[in-house]
Amino acid sequence: MGVQMNEASSTLRRMYSCVFMDQLELLEEKRERLNSLIEQGWFSISKARYSMGTACLNTTVW
Repeated sequence: MGVQMNEASSTLRRMYSCVFMDQLELLEEKRERLNSLIEQGWFSISKARYSMGTACLNTTVW
């Protein structure tokens, strides 16, 4: 009986480990996507500020 419980426990641990690793991989993909979107946002803000020129926007407003 003890051997069966150890095997079941080991199987359960492996299953949870796989689920955890899958979730961790998904989290990493989402984090990369978020970083990419943030970078694109900063680039868009910079382009907009540059296209408006210095006459339209000074540093105190920005």
